[in-house]
Amino acid sequence: MRIRIVYFRSGCGRERRERGEARRPRSASEARPMPPPACRSSRFGAFCRLLPLFAAFYRMIDIADLRFSYSGRAPYLLDGLTLTVKRGAYVSIAGENGCGKTTLMRLILGFLKPVSGTIRVSARRIGYVPQTTDFAARAFPITVDEMLSSWGSLIGLGKNARRAAHEALSLTGMLERRDRLAGDLSGGERERVLIARALMGDTDLLILDEPSTGLDPRGQRDVYALLDRLRR
Repeated sequence: MRIRIVYFRSGCGRERRERGEARRPRSASEARPMPPPACRSSRFGAFCRLLPLFAAFYRMIDIADLRFSYSGRAPYLLDGLTLTVKRGAYVSIAGENGCGKTTLMRLILGFLKPVSGTIRVSARRIGYVPQTTDFAARAFPITVDEMLSSWGSLIGLGKNARRAAHEALSLTGMLERRDRLAGDLSGGERERVLIARALMGDTDLLILDEPSTGLDPRGQRDVYALLDRLRR
């Protein structure tokens, strides 16, 4: 089974790349090409040497030759996976059940450790929306405002927790529903509240696991339209 990475780019459709199979490691000359002689000998040589550092800054996620299995040995669930996600990119990980999509997210989040290979994440703060088939707060009498304000306190926002909650709800179009019980929300509304929670605390990388699970077609369109708007 393969993992398929789909890169979405506004105005130019989408570019698909197949990942997840064993891949020939790059040689040192391929991975780090030397600048041309003119660049090395000119007064701009120092700038040329800094170019790789600037390129690394724009990489939000950089995965190289990743191998992982829950047993710690072959056969690997993820075998030779290499992936780069730039800042501002909108990426979807697609594939059959059991091919390693959630496992890859947990590796990126640091919940799991690879058998070999490297994972570098340059985000200041990661917002994570886990896969849910039932809302945990459905039977608990808590409002949307109370839920997000409590979360803000947990992540150290202190007195700014309520303001941060309202800003996140405004971004996701849920501010007017802040006084509703969380359990009374529709599926699409619950997903937008969870996205708002993940955005709190100056998040610059958002990872969602199956965000459209359990949503009707309209709810799916609303969630993906929201994600595209947040990316811009």
